[in-house]
Amino acid sequence: MWVGPIFLAPMLACAAVPQPNPAHCPVPLAIEALAAPATDDIEACLKKVGNRNFSRKGKTLTIHWGGGVQTYKDKPVDGEGYEAFRYAGYDARSGFHVVQGTGYEWTWTILIDHNGGQTYSAQGALPGSVSPDRRFVFSGLSEQGCGKELYVDALLPRGQKGKTPERVELSERVGVCREGTTSVPQRVDWLDAERARITWSCGDDRPIDQTMLVRINGQWQPDRLPCHSATAAQPAYVPNNGKLAVGMSVAEVEVLLGGDAQGYQVDPLDYFGKKRLTRYWMVKSRKLLVDFENDQVIAWRY
Repeated sequence: MWVGPIFLAPMLACAAVPQPNPAHCPVPLAIEALAAPATDDIEACLKKVGNRNFSRKGKTLTIHWGGGVQTYKDKPVDGEGYEAFRYAGYDARSGFHVVQGTGYEWTWTILIDHNGGQTYSAQGALPGSVSPDRRFVFSGLSEQGCGKELYVDALLPRGQKGKTPERVELSERVGVCREGTTSVPQRVDWLDAERARITWSCGDDRPIDQTMLVRINGQWQPDRLPCHSATAAQPAYVPNNGKLAVGMSVAEVEVLLGGDAQGYQVDPLDYFGKKRLTRYWMVKSRKLLVDFENDQVIAWRY
């Protein structure tokens, strides 16, 4: 009696499922990596627990993604030709395998899509950097005199092949680099696919700061600049010259009013009709009620 298919199918299914990193071997893209004990070599940590996502033979690192393998070979030479690659694990939230590359004077992060095998180079990817819809990656790249600059990479939709858009520098619009004040991006916390809270380091003798970036009309706009005094910490972008207007989106109103709504009012009858919701913000000790229909402003009142 031939029993091959009975055993073969489970084996193939198992091989196609990537193993997540255990808590003590955190993948660098995860926010949890910031709170975990420092681990200098994630690859060695994963090897000890028998992780099957990768294998190594001497200088050659092989990553096993869902439909094949991707290989990287170390170049242990002196000078600018030096390259070394270490496997850093699988990020279950984004579906990427993570490889850390080290060159002569620089480092970078390689993302490998487990399902499609597409690879992206995201130099300096920050913890939490991949957006929930996997369309964007925020990176902090070291630059002379300014610590780390903030960049954003646009990724192709899952399964799509082609040339990715160029990396866009955001620092001039969203960060600060001047004598005595330098903002250095540390982590990214996504509220949704087009709103990200950036945590900044402001220097040894100054506390951290957080600002909100919102994607409006294809551009990332900050609610204000980080690491500023209270008088200087004004929005760097104000929709419609600081005035509410019919047709504004929820994101635009949040930027205009400095953050998320502080509460909601819902008419039960609206559940049976159009998608309508009233959000409210406290503005100078007064409650501003803004009516939205299909997430666009239709009216407001105090």
